[in-house]
Amino acid sequence: SMRGQGMEDVIFSGTNARPSRNSAEVMIALDNRDRRAPAAFNDSDTVEVVRRIEREAGSLYRLNGRDVRQRDVQPLFADASTVANKPFHRK
Repeated sequence: SMRGQGMEDVIFSGTNARPSRNSAEVMIALDNRDRRAPAAFNDSDTVEVVRRIEREAGSLYRLNGRDVRQRDVQPLFADASTVANKPFHRK
């Protein structure tokens, strides 16, 4: 379990042996061979989502190498925790 006050808490703060960092980044690649992603993202077999958090600057998002807004990423995960519609759920 990881807890923090805000997203900047996931950025490495450093140790005695290693310096702190100013950003953190995560990438997830989703299998889209069956083209079940929203139409705007169905141009490739894989949908890659990148989120980069920069200290005192906020978050940056990329979808398949293009800079996008958070609201552009949200439709990919909106129904992921419900049974109603799981766009990348395998049958």
